[in-house]
Amino acid sequence: MFKIKECKKQALASLKGKWKAPVLGQLIYLALTLVAFAPYMIIYFNILRQTSNIVYYYSYSPVTVMLLGVGMLFSLILYMGYIVCILPALMMGMMKLSAKVANNVEDLSCKEIFSGFKMYGKSLGSFWWVYLWTMLWMMTLYVPIIIFMSISMAAILSNNVVLELIMSILSLVLIIGFYWLIIYKSIRYSMIWYVLADDKSVPVIQAMNISKQITKGHTLKLFLLNLSFIGWEILGILSLGVGLLWVGPYSQVSHYNAYRVLRDAAFPKNEEIAAPQITE
Repeated sequence: MFKIKECKKQALASLKGKWKAPVLGQLIYLALTLVAFAPYMIIYFNILRQTSNIVYYYSYSPVTVMLLGVGMLFSLILYMGYIVCILPALMMGMMKLSAKVANNVEDLSCKEIFSGFKMYGKSLGSFWWVYLWTMLWMMTLYVPIIIFMSISMAAILSNNVVLELIMSILSLVLIIGFYWLIIYKSIRYSMIWYVLADDKSVPVIQAMNISKQITKGHTLKLFLLNLSFIGWEILGILSLGVGLLWVGPYSQVSHYNAYRVLRDAAFPKNEEIAAPQITE
């Protein structure tokens, strides 16, 4: 069992004197994401501002309205293209950089964030394989939630106070269970990135299975590890996002330390998995 404080302490020790590369890597990651998302947000807020004045809105010519619509659609496609084609490789690069920091590799460079493009297929495969299974689990609870909410609405319309209370409580429990299931599954799948960051020869499906195996029985502890960074993330946001440049690497290296402990505990006799080499 890993200890949260120990993982975070080791992360700070590994990052000491080596903040430059991971912080610059985080900056590149956030900057590219912002650049990809900015056109959509600019057009969206411009439309929102203009349509707040109904008289002014209806003074638009049909051509202007069409151009705004096309611009919004194009900017959305641009952002979705970034998420589909670029983001997974950058995420893999960040994980590889975090793995190098945690393993005390001396020669660090922010260019490591682009190393995910060297294993582009697996980066995309990991991203969409995790997304697929997460969505499938979400769909399993959509139907019961809709049913319970429909029954609750019927209870409200029937003015049956007791039935209304019971169904409202059950609906709330079901919704809470829904969100916990998604969090639970996300945590179970989360180590796939570190598995592949350690050894790119591992197939995506096998990496997913390894992630599920090493996180079994440790989901709550990993959830608490995630939760322990909430305060830092809030401070990072309040600092106009500047603080996130340090919070990101701190969190990622801490999670890699947790992964390493769980990996070694799950595969104590398998040298290839217990002590993989950091590969390019």
